[in-house]
Amino acid sequence: MDFFDPDREGIVRAKEMVKRFTASRGVRESDLSLPSLAIVTFSRRVLEGLVRVFGGIKSGPWLGRNPNLFLAAVDERSLVLTKSPLGAPIAAILLEELVAFGVRRAVFLGHCGSIQDDVGLGEIVLPAQVVREDGTSYHYLPGGAECKPDSRLLDRLQQWLQQTGIPARRGRTWTTDALYRETQGKIERYRSEGVLAVDMEVSGLFAVGAARMVEIVALLLVSDQFSSDAWTAGFFHPLLVERERQLIELLPAWIGEELKHPVCDTSMED
Repeated sequence: MDFFDPDREGIVRAKEMVKRFTASRGVRESDLSLPSLAIVTFSRRVLEGLVRVFGGIKSGPWLGRNPNLFLAAVDERSLVLTKSPLGAPIAAILLEELVAFGVRRAVFLGHCGSIQDDVGLGEIVLPAQVVREDGTSYHYLPGGAECKPDSRLLDRLQQWLQQTGIPARRGRTWTTDALYRETQGKIERYRSEGVLAVDMEVSGLFAVGAARMVEIVALLLVSDQFSSDAWTAGFFHPLLVERERQLIELLPAWIGEELKHPVCDTSMED
């Protein structure tokens, strides 16, 4: 079945959804306006680190819809910090709502499972193309379309990582909705094709970015590893926790530079 419909808008719209969840608290639409840049993570631990380093303050107007949304600033330029639940469908919903109220550039900090022996725990993977095994992306882009990040944003992120001395692998990744169907056969096939890692959100997020004409990039930290016949979890491993800390501490410098770059001015219809 082909899920794609070229009609830009659905019947249920992100702006109206958020307004309905916040109206009972007397929140006006103007109170919900957001800065143009957002950093989104999927980890409570990472969000707490971001809030600490950036000096984030919880957004009162958004409490009725997103209690994990914080506002912060770098060099007097504002940005959003928030956390998404796992999985492409809910991450896409969150992104749609951020875009509806002003976000035009989003940096997603996530985790992934390495399927290559030379991509180790705590290393950074930068998705440049994605194998689409999610359902969400097919509602935003035709089946034959590629899901990609914003190329200029990806180039700037990679260059910054190189300048800071943080190693990163840029390449093809695999997004799946089915956490417990990452089978040995699929892993071996994608490994042989040079796919670096597997996650649960990226293809959906890149598809939303393409459809809404906003700039999206993803930075994934390896939290677990797949060999040919085994899975090794490292969600709380010191290597991963230390790399998260290092990245969070250095990130404000890059975000400060990013905020100087103009963002696309495309806006969604009300």
